[in-house]
Amino acid sequence: MTTRAQVVADEHGRVFGFRHHDGHLDAVVFDRSRRRVQLELCDVEGGRVVVHCDGVAWSWVSGLALVNVVATLWLFERPRLLADATLRQRLLADCGAEALAAVDRAVGQELLFVVECATGAAATILARQVAFEPGRLQPGSVAPGGDGTRAADAERSP
Repeated sequence: MTTRAQVVADEHGRVFGFRHHDGHLDAVVFDRSRRRVQLELCDVEGGRVVVHCDGVAWSWVSGLALVNVVATLWLFERPRLLADATLRQRLLADCGAEALAAVDRAVGQELLFVVECATGAAATILARQVAFEPGRLQPGSVAPGGDGTRAADAERSP
């Protein structure tokens, strides 16, 4: 059994610990309750990691398709989102007013996890916990109508 490691970001919010730049996105899966999102990423050397976003309060997906080339992963803690006017303006421009409202009404220690792709596609997820786990998603978990919903089937969630 593999263990999950908390996602770590530098002082600017860039995620490190997995060579994601120029890798690609293999899957984005929402569970039926929309409280959990899993993303499978592959780096340029074929290494794989599953990003687990648990306790999802809000998510936004735009233009994601499988094998999107990943440009940058970001992770921001809610206190920074509340205090940083530039970051709030960026969130408003990228995701709309409902993103700011979700951050403002969130409780606990929510994290904003952002996947930006070279094509301009993106996923923004406000979750209580974000962790990496080496490996792949279970094959049955990515079937539409099965255990999860693919990103293409769900542009936004409440």
